[in-house]
Amino acid sequence: MPSNVICLRGETPLVTASDWNNGISDYIDSIPDWEGGQITVPNNGSIGAAFYQPRPFSASRDVTILDPLKPISPAAALFICTVIRKEANRYNYARKWTIGRMRETILKLPSSGGKPDFMKMEKLVLALPLGWSLAQPHATSIAQL
Repeated sequence: MPSNVICLRGETPLVTASDWNNGISDYIDSIPDWEGGQITVPNNGSIGAAFYQPRPFSASRDVTILDPLKPISPAAALFICTVIRKEANRYNYARKWTIGRMRETILKLPSSGGKPDFMKMEKLVLALPLGWSLAQPHATSIAQL
C-alpha cells in the first residue's frame, strides 16, 4: 500500500512486513484482498517472518502471499511457516527474498510419493504441547476478550 494513502480504521487485518502480531500492523476499512487460508512472507523488513492467515485480510506490497493449490489445515500451514522461517537467515535487507528467489528455494518437507505429505505435517504439529488447541474450534478470538 503506498505510504501516501490514508486508511480508515476498520475490521480487515492489514498484513505488512512485521514479525509481530501475525504480521498484522493495523485493521483497515476495506474489503479484504484475500479470503484467508494463505501464508504470508515479508520480502522486505522482517524477511522470512512467515505467518498463516486464518481469516480474510489485505497485505502491503512488501509481503508475498503463498496461496495453496488446495486448502490445507492450519496445523500443516504452521509447519510450513516454521520451515520457511528457517530459510530466512539466508536473506537480509541487501539480499531480499524476492519472489524470484522464493521460487528457487527448495523447502524440505515431509513427502509421500514425491508430493508434500500435509497429513504428516498436521500430525507432527498436533502432537506438540498445546498442538491440540489448533484442532479445537474457537468461539472467541483474543481480540474479542
